[in-house]
Amino acid sequence: MCDRRILSSDPHDYDELESESAGAERYSRRLSERITDGYAEKFKQHDDPGGHAAVGFRRSGEPPNTLEIDPATIGLAVGLFERYSLGNVSAMQLAADTGLEATRIRGILMNPLYNGWVRRYRGS
Repeated sequence: MCDRRILSSDPHDYDELESESAGAERYSRRLSERITDGYAEKFKQHDDPGGHAAVGFRRSGEPPNTLEIDPATIGLAVGLFERYSLGNVSAMQLAADTGLEATRIRGILMNPLYNGWVRRYRGS
């Protein structure tokens, strides 16, 4: 808005400011929906979700560089699930015990990659 000299303090700019803000919000929501739909479609088509490999996985060395289990780190992910499933430890406690951020622990625990999408969609 500043580059177009639309000021919230100027009453003459209010209508344009409101219109620009609404347009930006619409664009942001549509983009979010498209990204979500894109990931969902990749999962349906058994495609790799893209991005960085999650804890316990790595990219294969050969094209198309899909995800594969990393034997050196999968134990950490499995251990997080085993401890959390007991119901007597929080993500905060797991973070303190492992040195990972609590938000990362929660991300791992909620990630569909760990929760069986590969088995469900690939029939393994």
